[in-house]
Amino acid sequence: MAVRPRGARRISGAERASKHEENRFAKKQQWAVTAAGVGIMYALYSGVGAANAVKKLETPECTAVIILIAAVPLACIYFLLSLQCHLARVRLDLDPNDETPFSRGLPILAIFAGLLVITAGLVLYALHRAL
Repeated sequence: MAVRPRGARRISGAERASKHEENRFAKKQQWAVTAAGVGIMYALYSGVGAANAVKKLETPECTAVIILIAAVPLACIYFLLSLQCHLARVRLDLDPNDETPFSRGLPILAIFAGLLVITAGLVLYALHRAL
């Protein structure tokens, strides 16, 4: 059995169950942030396509759309990292001896971030071809 560090308090069964539920919730939120990011980029792409069908977009408008689409994955990755930090704190509450609370789950986080970046690249490419 691992030795608790000095000053670490033992948590009750109910508190432990609550921390596990908090852990599950944060992981679901990572999925939700990723899905929302992809959805926002799709909505921007659809809106620009509809607007461009009515009237050709000018250069400043195109630049604004490109900046918005590039900002979406950056904002989502920030929120994903924030959730990962929260998960690390919860994991340390559950096990104070955990040596790698932040790095567990990083491969999944990398997949989410990659999905957001690839989606942004595809949307920007599609917009470039359409405009």
